[in-house]
Amino acid sequence: MAVYSESPVTVQLGADNFLIPMNFLTPYGDKPSKIVAEDNIYVTVFLPDHSGYKVDDDIGGLPKINEVNVKWTRANEGSIYNAKSSLQSLLDTSLIKRDASLDKGELRAFSKKSDETRVLYYASVKNAYDLMIECSTNTLKKLCKSHLQLESTGVGIFYTMNAVHLESWRTTTNKIIDLMERWRVN
Repeated sequence: MAVYSESPVTVQLGADNFLIPMNFLTPYGDKPSKIVAEDNIYVTVFLPDHSGYKVDDDIGGLPKINEVNVKWTRANEGSIYNAKSSLQSLLDTSLIKRDASLDKGELRAFSKKSDETRVLYYASVKNAYDLMIECSTNTLKKLCKSHLQLESTGVGIFYTMNAVHLESWRTTTNKIIDLMERWRVN
């Protein structure tokens, strides 16, 4: 097994290159210095400081309560993560209904008619086609899946986090976008 590392890794995704610290890609330090990604880049971020893996992290077992798993697409290939069109499609097909009783601050809630263990939240996000978050209300699996598409680049972003962090959705979303843009080198 390789040793933990924060060394930069060049990740090529389509026409874009990213210089990402290795500890955001793996806890083991076992990545080559240059990677060509097929369709997505995957990173792991830990709350509350939005850092990568630490040298003494216990990485075995289930995801940690403060773990956020992120992937993003090539430029102009993220339309599947366009929250605005996803919401409209679900409303048009009557698969969800508005449920203001479940709203959380800026997050507008929608119930899935076929699955009462899931709630969809929708919010406006600057420079993106909004954000959709789907949370499980199952007591064993309190997971939220979030997606959005950036207007400027067409990049789609998908991330999962524990539902206990739902209140910090805006900070987490903005930090993910900031990290992605900071790591871009072209």
